[in-house]
Amino acid sequence: METKNLVTPGQRKDEVEITLRYLENQRQEIEDNLRWVSKAAYQSRVAFLEEVAGWYRDELAQFIRSSVDTECSSSDQNR
Repeated sequence: METKNLVTPGQRKDEVEITLRYLENQRQEIEDNLRWVSKAAYQSRVAFLEEVAGWYRDELAQFIRSSVDTECSSSDQNR
């Protein structure tokens, strides 16, 4: 049987946080680089990074909601 590389939710959360930091660094580089050929290119790059970062923020929010739900259900069981 072939083994699959499964990523745990904790590992995925770590990867998402790392990716968000990378995207923020890319955004900062864009802001620091004042030699853009055109304003449209600058705006396009910023919009792209914001959209991708939004996907990762949504995923991170799902992890947070999931952990809160888990904590609430375990505290309800302890009553």
